[in-house]
Formats: sequence, C-alpha cells, structure tokens
Amino acid sequence: MPHWRSVRPFGQVALPNAFLFFCQIRIMPIYRIQIASLLPVLAILAGCTSKSPTPKPTENISNKAAKEVLSQMRTVYRNAKSYVDNSTVIASSVERTKGVENEFPYQDLSIAFERPNKLSILYSGAVEGLSEKTVYKIACNGEIVRSFANEVPLQIHETIAPETLTTENFLPEPALRADLLQVSLENILPQLAMLLTEDPEQPIFSNSSQHKLLREKELDGNTCYRVQSKSPEGNRVLWISKDDCILRRMEIPIDNQSDILDAEDRFLKFSIWIDFRNITLDSTMDASSFELAVPTGGRRVRRFIAPPPEVPENADTETLTEHRRLVAEYERAISAATIKDSILNIEFSRPQAGPEKLPKLWKLEQLWQTSSRVVSQPGNVLLVNNANQILVLDGGQSIVEFDIQGNLVDRHELPIHEVQKGGILRTSVDSQGQPWYLASGVGWQQVYLFDESWQNILTFPEKKHSGIGDVYLGDRAEKNNPTFLVGYWGGLGIQGGTFDGRRLWANRSMDHVLQITSGPPDIKGETTIWCTSTRGTILVLTAEGKTSHELYIEDQALMAVARNPKKDSHCGLAIKSSGWYSAVGFSEDGLKQWEYPLPPGEYVTQAPRIQRADFPDGTLGWLLCAANGSLHWLDHEGHLVDRFDYDQLITGVAMGTVPDGTLLLISTDQHLTAWLVQL
Repeated sequence: MPHWRSVRPFGQVALPNAFLFFCQIRIMPIYRIQIASLLPVLAILAGCTSKSPTPKPTENISNKAAKEVLSQMRTVYRNAKSYVDNSTVIASSVERTKGVENEFPYQDLSIAFERPNKLSILYSGAVEGLSEKTVYKIACNGEIVRSFANEVPLQIHETIAPETLTTENFLPEPALRADLLQVSLENILPQLAMLLTEDPEQPIFSNSSQHKLLREKELDGNTCYRVQSKSPEGNRVLWISKDDCILRRMEIPIDNQSDILDAEDRFLKFSIWIDFRNITLDSTMDASSFELAVPTGGRRVRRFIAPPPEVPENADTETLTEHRRLVAEYERAISAATIKDSILNIEFSRPQAGPEKLPKLWKLEQLWQTSSRVVSQPGNVLLVNNANQILVLDGGQSIVEFDIQGNLVDRHELPIHEVQKGGILRTSVDSQGQPWYLASGVGWQQVYLFDESWQNILTFPEKKHSGIGDVYLGDRAEKNNPTFLVGYWGGLGIQGGTFDGRRLWANRSMDHVLQITSGPPDIKGETTIWCTSTRGTILVLTAEGKTSHELYIEDQALMAVARNPKKDSHCGLAIKSSGWYSAVGFSEDGLKQWEYPLPPGEYVTQAPRIQRADFPDGTLGWLLCAANGSLHWLDHEGHLVDRFDYDQLITGVAMGTVPDGTLLLISTDQHLTAWLVQL
C-alpha cells in the first residue's frame, strides 16, 4: 500500500484518454507533477523547425489571396477598441467499433477586452476522473489584476496592472500562466494573440506556411473564407467570416500526431476545433465586466499556496506528525503570502528626513562633497576597483567617475533615453581581470552595458515591456561566456543574456521582480541566483535559469535580501504593511533568527535597502537604509551597532575599506558626500 503522501495530492489529476490530449494539456491544474510521457507531445505542440516544400507557381495565387484575407483579419483585431466572445474547444471522433461521430465540448472560455489594459478571462474545463470542472478566472480592471483557481477557492492572486496589456504580461500569476499556456497562446486563444500583438509584421502562427483558400462554407449563418496553412503539426484551417473578417472557427493542426493522439488506433476520424461565438467588437463595456470579487472568507495573496493533503483515516503516529508539520508549513506560507493592505492608493506622505544625528560609537569625518555643477542629481553610487574608483549615476543620464579624493576623473554619457533621475549601477570583473559596467533602473526600458573603455557595447532589450525591476552581473563573469540577468515587471520574469546580446534563457516563475542577487552554492557547489518579487519569497535559480526551489521565510514577505558567504549569514528586508519595514535574519531553510524594525516610511528612491558592509573594526555586518534617510548598521545577530540619521533622503549609499579607515559614500538629490568612518 503506498504511503499516504504518494497518493494523488492536491492539483494532480489522472490522465485523460490519449485522443483528448490537446484538451487535457490545457487543464492540467496548477500544482502538478511532471509526467514524462507528456514531454514528446509537448515538444510537438510547442512547434518544430522544418523546411516546407517550395510551392508550385499555381499555388502562389491562392497563397497571395489567403495572405490578404489573413492580413484583413489581423487589421480588424488590431484596430478593435474592445472585444467580447465565448469559445468552446470541441473534440470530434468516430470510433472504429461504432462508426458514429461524437462531438464533445471539452473546454469553455470567454474573454472581454478593452484597450489598453482591461481584460476578463473565464476558463472552464473538464478532466477525466474528476467530478468537478477546473475553473480559472482572470480580471484586470486597469488598476489591478486578480486571478482565481478553484483548486484554491479562498485565494485571489492580486498584483498591479500593467499600463498596456501584451501577450507577455496579461497573465501575471506564474503558476496559472504556466498551466494555461502549456501550448502557445495562438493555439488556445488566437483572438487574444491578435488583439494584444502590436507589431503587424509579427506572425500570429509563427510555424505556418503555404497558405491557401479552401472552398467557402457556412457556419452559424456566416459565409466564411477558409484559410488553410501548413505547420509541422498538420493543417490549420481558419474560418473567417466574409462580411467582417472575424475569426469564427479554428481547426487545430493535429494531422501529424495520430501516432500519439490515437496510439491504439481506435478512431476512423478524429479532429479538434475551437468555435468562437457571441462576438462583439467596439462596444461600450461595463466596468463590472473586469472585476473579480474576493469570496466570503477569502484572502488576497501574492502567490497561490497549495493546501496540505488530507490526512487519511486510521493514520499512524508518524503520518499524523508529518501532517501537522505540513499544516504548520502551509499556515506560515499562506500568512506570509496574504496581502493585508491595498496595493493601490497607499496613503503615505513622502518621508521626511529628520535632523542630522551622527553615530554614537563611530567617528565620522566629512572628506569631500560634490557641487551641483559636477553632479546635478546624484543617484546610485558604487565603490569599485579595490576602493580606488567611485561611480555615481547623475540624473539617470550619465555615469560620473571620481577618485577617492573626490577628483573628477571622467563623465560617461548613457545613450539617449527618457529617464531623468534614479537608476542602478552594477559592475563585474571577468576571469581576465577586465571590468564591465551596467546601468539601468527600476521602471526603465533598457540596460546599458559598457566595457573597460566605456564603450556602450550593448543596449538590451529592443522590444517595449512593462519595466525593469532589477539587473545583475556575476561577481566574476566567465571570459568565454560572460552573462547578465534582467528581471522585469509584468510577468516577463527573468532573462539571462550574453554580452553580445543573445538571450540564453528565460524564467517566468515570477511576476514583478524586485531583486536579483547571488545565492549560496548548492549541494554540488554550483552557483545559484536568489530572486525576490512581489510574491514575498526567494526564488532560487540555477546558473542556467532553471528553478531550483522557492524559499519561504516564516511569517515574512521579503522585498530584498543580502548574504555574507564568510559568515553563512542572511539578512532580508521584510514588509509588514505599507510603510512598515524591518530587517530579518534567517537560515537557509527559511527559519527567522532575529528581527530589527526600521523607522516607518515608504521608499521613494532607488537607494539599495540592504547590503553587506565592512565595519571600521574589520568585521562584516549589515547596512540598512531606511526610507527616512537613516542608516542602521547591524551585526550578524541583528544587534544595532550604530546609526546615522541623515538630514536628507538618501538616493545611493556604498561603504568600503580604504587605507585610512572605512569610506562611506552617501548620495542625495543634491550632493554626493564622502565620509571617513573610524573607531
């Protein structure tokens, strides 16, 4: 008899019959195991690269006419101000033993869309072996996006809406997105793909070729063009009404998958299509169409949390103990994931810096201060090159270089862009000792990479998106394949790229990325990456961008983290509620070790919240920058060592060892100031 935890847990389903494969992959619930037998089929539906035969001259005429119909359809959807429909995925089959055609409506979907950023999606699908349908709902009212899955009926995922919906950001909850989009968007919601794809030159069906017009047919009172396109999976046929160029039916290409879909050779005929009904364009939409209420007794969450499995009857002591542990783990996770305040219209005033109060234990001496003529809007600051070089962002437009005596060395202009303040700087050294510099910022559109000669060798990415959350360069980039990471807002997750602009990988397991930093080596000694997001957890990635695991810190929602490899010590910035933050120490298994409350206030600058720092006595500890402009130095047990209340809000801070002591660099909107810190 299997152990109780090996019985099908929450979210795992029995596989339907093979002939319903296309439909069944659409409704595999959020929390599921990997099933090896599905992998080859997923690869097929994901698309293959294959050369199509050269069309005959007589085929070119039909191809041209078909392309014109497709172009007119694209124009209708791209120009639509709003759109509403209901669609059904239908499987039709004729069994050899019966000879009767059966149609089975397998999935129902409805969408409502209004430009630029309002959307509602309702998905309902059946799974063989389960009595209840799987139901997903997504609603974006232009301000927030909410998501629902009936497997976690009392949880509503909530996040801030993007300014413009795209095919990349319309579904922000990572687990739900991974489930609904196991096949490409155009194979399940082609109308949404056409509505959200801005570039008219970007193909909707990327693997399709040899378009031709088939004989016109009637469908629900509409005379339809029928455009057939070849793909690696088979022939796709689009039924497009002649009078308005609206997509009414799409026949799914499955011709070349019969050995997988009908492995037992049960069927004489088998096909799958999607019917689109009750279509309305450019109507006035009621605001309630884009709302999703929190159910009675429910909660808003940063991420969906799977409940523990039910304990079996007559469970033994070991099983009960394990079940209690799982319940406690679930309660901690759901508590940390719960959103307690409104994520919009947060009532807080710009934090006010108080009067300057120097540290009590340490002695501070001001060494120098920049003038507005040299740096007009100081931002993020770095102390690099063995504390011999200082870099500071100026108004988000240039990087100003100083020596440690405060002498201006050079000014390096960023490529022209719209941002006029803020930003973040990163630097790294490759295995040959060559430095690299990277500039970007929270909400920026691009990353700017410079070599040791300050040549801008890369501007990345090219396409518009919802905004950058953080960027990362490794401590020592590999010479032959140096890489950088970019974390995004709006569901794009994290992308890894090379310095020549090639995208190596993407991991979309997060919504709004907040921070990317180096993590501890794994059990094999391999590099890991720690990522924080609005989920409030630490997502641990491998160097290849694959998800290793997600680290939950008990009863905490982390916005930023730092670690000290020498002490095997970790510190995070946790948000309690709007404007209330604290520093927390934690172990690698997620246990909270200590907590230090910070002065209240909401952050309004891009200064680093938390970093590892060299103390004047030669030890290492934590440097916390509070929203009100105060600096807090903590030891590794969370005890306050000293505090510096600055008289201005801080836009950048860095600290490092120099021959005469410890150098502290502080940026504000007005100055970059260097302080010597001594015992």
